[in-house]
Amino acid sequence: MNRIEHDQPVITLTNPVPTEGGKFNGKVTNDAYTETRVPSSSLAAIDGVLKGAGFTKVSTEDSRFYPKYGNSTPDDIKRIFQSDIVGISGTNRNADSSLDFTHEYKKQKPDGVIIAGGFGPSMETEKWLLGGVDIVVRGEGDITASLVVNAIKNGDSLENIKGISYLRDGKIINNEDNPLLTEKELSEVPLPFYPDYIKRKRRLHTVNESRGCYGKCKFCCVTVAYGGTYRMKTPERVATEIADSRNGEPVFFTGDNLAPRSRRADSRRLADTLINRKLVRPYLAQIDASFAEDLDFVRLWKKAGLFWVFKGQESTNTLSLNNVGKAFTAEQGINATNILRKEGFGVHDMFILGIDGDTPETIKMLKDYFRKRNKANTGQLFLLTPLIGTQVGREKPIFDFAKNESNLFDGQHLVTYPPPEFTCVGLQDTAVGLYLDLFNSKHLLNTILTDSKQFLLDRERGKKLLAFDIASHIYARKTVASMKKDPYYQDFRENLRREDEAKTAGKVIFDAKTHNKIEL
Repeated sequence: MNRIEHDQPVITLTNPVPTEGGKFNGKVTNDAYTETRVPSSSLAAIDGVLKGAGFTKVSTEDSRFYPKYGNSTPDDIKRIFQSDIVGISGTNRNADSSLDFTHEYKKQKPDGVIIAGGFGPSMETEKWLLGGVDIVVRGEGDITASLVVNAIKNGDSLENIKGISYLRDGKIINNEDNPLLTEKELSEVPLPFYPDYIKRKRRLHTVNESRGCYGKCKFCCVTVAYGGTYRMKTPERVATEIADSRNGEPVFFTGDNLAPRSRRADSRRLADTLINRKLVRPYLAQIDASFAEDLDFVRLWKKAGLFWVFKGQESTNTLSLNNVGKAFTAEQGINATNILRKEGFGVHDMFILGIDGDTPETIKMLKDYFRKRNKANTGQLFLLTPLIGTQVGREKPIFDFAKNESNLFDGQHLVTYPPPEFTCVGLQDTAVGLYLDLFNSKHLLNTILTDSKQFLLDRERGKKLLAFDIASHIYARKTVASMKKDPYYQDFRENLRREDEAKTAGKVIFDAKTHNKIEL
C-alpha cells in the first residue's frame, strides 16, 4: 500500500443508508428505520479514537442528518470522494449500497483506501473485500482503527495488525483474530465524538454503556460477534459520556442489555452514580425480562430517569421461544411488561414472526396479547431473518431474489421460507396487518389512559411517556401505509407470490383475500 504523502491524511467516516437496488445515493429503502435520526455510536467511537491518536482531519458524514434524509448533494459527494481514507460502518442492510459507494469512490480516487468494519464486513469479509474494500476490520475496531490508519499513512506492512483482512495478489489474507477489549480497555478508549450538525438534529444522544449479551438466541448476530460475552464500562466512564448530552435531551443506552441478572449490582452502581452526579436524564435502554424481578432495582432506575425500555419478547408462545434459544418463557416476558407498565415505564416489546413453532393459532395469541390493558406501549414485528453468521443464517435458505438485495435484511421483509402453516405472502401480510392492529386508535387510547395516571403522579415523566406514545403511533401507521404503497414493496410481494407458486409445484395455495391457508 502506497505511503500517503502528507502528514495528516483526510479521513471520512460514513455509513451509506440502505437503498432500493443497493445504489449509493439512490432511493432510501422504505422500512421501519426510515427517517429515524439516532446517531451512529460506531462512527462516533472511531471518530473519537482517531482524533485521540492525533489525526486532525477526521470527519463523520452521516447522510441521515443531511437536509434531505439519506441523500448526498454533489458537493457532499465531492467532499467525501476527495478523502485519502474512507471508513465505512457496515451492516447486513447497507452492504450493497456501501459496495456501490466503494465502486464510485474508487473511480474518482483510485489510490484512495477504504476500510470497512461492523457486523456486516465481519460476517461477510469475502463479499466486502471482493466488492472493492481494501481492508476489513473484523470485530472491535476501537484499538485497531488507529493502527491501520498509521500503517496506511506510513506505507507500512499490515501483517502484524491483528483482527484485519485484506487482499494480497488477489488472495484474501486473514490476520490473527483480535481479542475482545477488556472492561478496563473499553472504559479507557478516547471519548466518542459527535459533530455539531448531528448534535443539532439528533432526536436522542447515544451512549454505549456495555457490549455483548449472555443470551444464546439463534437469530442474533450480537451473540456471534461477541462470543456470548458481556462487558460493562465503569459507571464513571458512562457518566462522562452522558455529560456530553444537552440538559433534558433523551439518552439512549445502545448496549444490548442494560442490566442482565448476573450484573445487576454493577447496573445499580451506574444508576447511583448518575443520581449522585446529577445526571438524571430521560433514559431509554434495552433490557431483558429479568430487569423487572427486583422492584427496588426498577424504582432506582426510575429515579435515575429511565422511562422507556426495549425488550425482546419475540413471541407469546414458549415453544417458539425455545426453538430460537430464548432464555425466558413467554409468561416471564409478559409479566415483566405488566410490572414495568404498572411502575410507570414505557415498554417497547419486539416480536419475531416465522419462528419454527409459529402457527395461525400463535398469531391469534399475539393479537389477544395486544388487546390487554397492561400490554406494551409500542411494539415491533420482525420477520425471522437468516443473518449471515447466525445459526438461523446457517439453517435457513435465502430466496434467490433476495440474495443481492441486502436492504431487504431489515426484519421487515420475508427473505426465507416460513413455517409450513403459512404461505410467504400470508406471513408477510400478517406482519403488516399486525402492525395496524397493534397501532390502532383503541390501543392508543388505552395507552394514553394508562400513562395519564403517571402524568398525575409525575408531570414531566408523564409528558414524555405520552409524547412517545403518540409519536410512535403516528410514525408506525405512516410507515406501514407508505411501505404498502411503495412500488418496490409491491414488486417484493410479487416475488413472494412466485415463491409460493414454486413451492407448491405451480399451485397457488393461498386464499386471494386472506393470503393464508388458515384465516386468522
